[in-house]
Amino acid sequence: MKHCAAIVLLSLLRVAVPVKAAEPEWLPAAGEEVVVQQLAERLKEIAGGKPGEEGPLVERARTEVRRQRARLETWGRKGIQERAPDLARLELPASGDPLIDAVAPYHLCAGFLLLKHMNRLDTDPAARLATAKGLSAIQMAMFSLVHAFMARGTEAQLEGFLTGKVMEVVWNRIQDQEEAREYAARQCQPVVSAMIAE
Repeated sequence: MKHCAAIVLLSLLRVAVPVKAAEPEWLPAAGEEVVVQQLAERLKEIAGGKPGEEGPLVERARTEVRRQRARLETWGRKGIQERAPDLARLELPASGDPLIDAVAPYHLCAGFLLLKHMNRLDTDPAARLATAKGLSAIQMAMFSLVHAFMARGTEAQLEGFLTGKVMEVVWNRIQDQEEAREYAARQCQPVVSAMIAE
């Protein structure tokens, strides 16, 4: 079974991350706006989708995304790479490239958070909000690493690894096994909390 959440996230990378090594911005305005609009949509779902709230929710999302971006920029690409969650027990494959190997756990954490949001696994409103914000932060962390990787690699390499059969097995384990989900939650939580802390 294809890991749909991971495919969705990879598609987002294609939209938001510049593939030209000469692009100086790790997250250009168009990419930031993708993250803002997606967070606003998640906030709308959490709020119940009341009419007339779209504008304020978009501005709230934009403020949050820019705050998260500022934090990530203080970490820098190296700091983001060093903070990649340790998901060793899920038996992540090694790509041979340190940047891809750092993207992979963030990618799985993002898939896990997306799964939580889509299936409403969080019952507490505050937890749902943290999941929505955390997904945006993880996405931007991935953008930073992918932007650096694109200076020397290709989109095909990235896609081949993140959507390959071995990674599909890992994703299915998270999706189907409660123990794997709990482990992913524990391992992803520290960096997510650090990214969204106010």
